[in-house]
Amino acid sequence: MRSSALLAVIALTGCRESIDYGPDISALQETVQTQQETIDALNTDLDAMDEQATADAARITALEEEIVAINGLDLTDLLGEVEDNTAGITALQDAGHATEQWVTDQGYATDSDLTAMGTTVTANTSQIGQNSTFIAANDSAITANAAAVNTNILSIASNTTDIGANAAAITVAEGNIGLNASNISTNTVDIATNEADIASNGGDIATNTGDIASNGADIAANLASIGTNAADIGTNATDIGTNATDIGTNTGDIAANAADIAATMDASLMGMYPAIFEYSSTAFEGSYEQGRAGHLTVTSGGAFRFSGQFTSAMSTNRRWFMTFYVTNPTSAPIDIDMEFCPGDSTQVYVDGIQTATNPVDSNGSTCPNLVDFMTLTPGDHEIRIRYIDGNNFLESLGVRNSWIIDNGLEIDWAGLNTALASGL
Repeated sequence: MRSSALLAVIALTGCRESIDYGPDISALQETVQTQQETIDALNTDLDAMDEQATADAARITALEEEIVAINGLDLTDLLGEVEDNTAGITALQDAGHATEQWVTDQGYATDSDLTAMGTTVTANTSQIGQNSTFIAANDSAITANAAAVNTNILSIASNTTDIGANAAAITVAEGNIGLNASNISTNTVDIATNEADIASNGGDIATNTGDIASNGADIAANLASIGTNAADIGTNATDIGTNATDIGTNTGDIAANAADIAATMDASLMGMYPAIFEYSSTAFEGSYEQGRAGHLTVTSGGAFRFSGQFTSAMSTNRRWFMTFYVTNPTSAPIDIDMEFCPGDSTQVYVDGIQTATNPVDSNGSTCPNLVDFMTLTPGDHEIRIRYIDGNNFLESLGVRNSWIIDNGLEIDWAGLNTALASGL
């Protein structure tokens, strides 16, 4: 039974992992050895008990003989002897000698106990023999089961790998099934659409058949036109050659014309830079809106000059102005230099703010004189030069360098048009 139970446990656990049963077998062997030693000790005790039993039997025989001998004795005397014997026994017990009663009180085995124990020992010896047989069989079964367990472990590992692969394949298959269902739905719609298109194509084919017949006639007409076009192409080729020669001639003429246009612009002051020339009386200068009633003057890149006197009728109690509207097209400030040739008193204003007074010596004694006195930020600006002569005559006023061109500025046409209150 014990061997069968152990095999059952091995069979139940064999599919989990490989188990080393060596320590269990060693423990069983130690237990059997311990039991064998206990049996040997019991056999020794049995031998000692047999010897004690033989001695007790001899003593009993002697007692029986004494009983026979004391038959007919006086009981009172016998009681006295018994009491004396009891006292002697007590003395023996107190002296450490074993009496029959003391042996019985200690629970030592009797003859029947020893006989039964011998039977038990014999049975245990037989059981030990059987156990040894079972242990040997178990050892063989354990070895076989260990091999089977290892085989199962390998099979489990292989099955685990196969299960993982199958799970992945199932996932892919499920995705494919979903995709196929979508494709089937789409194809169903497409089939219905195609059926309608096929029906429509039937009508189109019939229409195309008529068109093909009509195209045949058109192709024949086109062939005739192609022949005519071929002749025209030949004529055009000749014309293209002639045109190429004319184009070459025109290119030269264009270059010559460009030079002529540049010279004409220089001669006619085209391409120069406009300003507003104006004047007002001293009394009304504070309320007079400067820059809106002047006369348009064309300058050369911002350079201008008036030399000589106007009549006293025009110049008495007057202030004279030259106003430019320019744009700084860059993203950085530009420092402006001018070569002034002023008369008695001159001021320069940028966007209505005065930036310089008498930038050079009066009466033009140092004319021209290069002066750096203003910076133009990116964007549009109004630059006004105000002149006053001491004897009320406009005499010498001018800016000698081309400061608009040299500094990369442009004309603010919108500002100029607003100042003139008219379109240019």
